Amino acid sequence: MCKRTCQDVNCVLVQILVWNADIWSLDNSYIGQFILAASLTLKISGLKYKIASVYGPPHHAARSVFFRELTSFINSNSEPLILGGDFDVMLGIQERSNCTGNSRDSLRLSRIFVNSCLIDLPIAGLQFTWSNGQSPPRLAKLDRVLLSLAASQVLPLTVVQGGNSKLSDHHYLLFKSQNKLMSKSKIFHLELNWFSRPEFKQIILLGWGGSQHMSLGLDGWISKWRTLRKIIRQWASIMRKAVRHSCHELEDKVASFRAKAISSGLSVQELGAFRAAKINLDHLYGEEDLFWRQRAKQRWISLGDRNTQFFHQWTSFSRKKNWISTLDTSLGTITDHDAIKNAFRVIALWKDYTPYIVYIKNISGRISGNQSSVL
Repeated sequence: MCKRTCQDVNCVLVQILVWNADIWSLDNSYIGQFILAASLTLKISGLKYKIASVYGPPHHAARSVFFRELTSFINSNSEPLILGGDFDVMLGIQERSNCTGNSRDSLRLSRIFVNSCLIDLPIAGLQFTWSNGQSPPRLAKLDRVLLSLAASQVLPLTVVQGGNSKLSDHHYLLFKSQNKLMSKSKIFHLELNWFSRPEFKQIILLGWGGSQHMSLGLDGWISKWRTLRKIIRQWASIMRKAVRHSCHELEDKVASFRAKAISSGLSVQELGAFRAAKINLDHLYGEEDLFWRQRAKQRWISLGDRNTQFFHQWTSFSRKKNWISTLDTSLGTITDHDAIKNAFRVIALWKDYTPYIVYIKNISGRISGNQSSVL
């Protein structure tokens, strides 16, 4: 536990920073005039964090000292930083209602956040964090939680929730990580095969336009992007399962048409259905090829030309996909590799085409007799 005590107007302020000693170990602490911080190590994984609590001065005269201490503290830090507390400064007009603020202080604090690359996390379902409790009330966002870039990479999915407190005129803020601190985050990839799906544009419009947030600025954009990313991932998961299911159905349908064509022949209607199924199956195969080609390119960028297991598996997959193990003909099923090659040579040289007359008969003509004579 870290503790800081100072004399405020008509009261004594006690600022406390507490952690679970069974989970975290304390490396060092910092006790400043406006900031209380602790460098902690997660025992189970060895990851290091710096957690800082801020209590900004309520008067404009002391804010220059506060800003200098805040800037110095952030610049001297090299660990993933979680910074939160009562800054007592609003960043813009969207963070206040029926009250005024100092625009110079807002500009200075905004510059500190931008220059330090700190991410101001949105507060779920809460636009203001302070109220004077009068009618009409004066509302303002004075409290916030920020992450450094290093912390955002370790904790990519975090939520800040606010709630009413009976003991204070401020809302309490609850910081939660949706992923375990020691787990590796799943990176969001934009898949090229999504653009071939006609419903993808509607998903974008639904996810971006449907995410309404009270807050504006950077935190609002981050919230909208997270909502859109979640919707796209859910849709992509459903779409991938549907594509696999459709591929299996079309493969079975094409195989049954081919078997019937060899045994008894296809009618005109069946031949049309066979062509449609083959076109749809080729389209789905194209989506699968695009998906895996992008995956292979991503792995190539990260792995280079190293002799890795991934590329051995990718080569084996390509060979198996292009390999013809059996060939069904009117004379029977051929499994010998040399016999299969000879059968294709016969087709290529147009020798003994009698077994394939069944296919030629079912091909409808596209050119009439008159057109043929003109040509």
